[in-house]
Amino acid sequence: MTLEELTSEAMRIPSVERLRLAEQILASLDSPEQREVDAAWAAEAEERVVAFEQGAVEAMDADALHQAIEKRLGI
Repeated sequence: MTLEELTSEAMRIPSVERLRLAEQILASLDSPEQREVDAAWAAEAEERVVAFEQGAVEAMDADALHQAIEKRLGI
């Protein structure tokens, strides 16, 4: 099967399945070290979501965050 044929066939499947396929293909290109980093970031993101949902941390909009950083750095 050529790349063009494979692409044409992939375009026939539902978009959610194409997304899963794309994720699997991209993941296959990662080194084992990158997979570890990705897993660590995924765990960190999940912990942050849980902390937010439990009220342990507050959200801040991007503009306010940038202003706070600039103030702290004296910019």
